[in-house]
Amino acid sequence: MTDSEKSEVESAIKAANSGVEIKSITVNDDGAASVTLENGTTQEINSTVVKKATTSETTSKYRCN
Repeated sequence: MTDSEKSEVESAIKAANSGVEIKSITVNDDGAASVTLENGTTQEINSTVVKKATTSETTSKYRCN
């Protein structure tokens, strides 16, 4: 993934988790991401990145549990 694509994934994660206090997001070259929350917990998001996904698809794929 390019840096621009990684940025898009990061933005999608933030949008899908607007009510969650996120400390940091790391997106790997394969599109998998590690999300560290303000409380110190880390969640892994291993989703297939799909270009031109609809808003509802993006929201559900990148939501933290």
